[in-house]
Amino acid sequence: MRDVYVVEIEEITAGILLRDESEAEFRFFAASEPFDLIEAARFGDPREAQRAAERLYAQRFGDPKARLQPPAVARRVSGRLSSRTADRANPRS
Repeated sequence: MRDVYVVEIEEITAGILLRDESEAEFRFFAASEPFDLIEAARFGDPREAQRAAERLYAQRFGDPKARLQPPAVARRVSGRLSSRTADRANPRS
């Protein structure tokens, strides 16, 4: 069985995390730029990957709100797990 999480920042899909039951860590697969900088990186848990993606987003777009968002909260959606932050800002403002 696999654990799968979607990592989103500001409603942008950063990538997915995948862990086979034989693996201890999650592997990140980037879905969009600039998150390809952490492509194939390994993380101990989804929150660690979420924080890394938030840092990349903040560096790229200079959005201080991205640095201040609360940690991701994993929730089950239609049999899949989705990682989302509790507070979202509008990236177009």
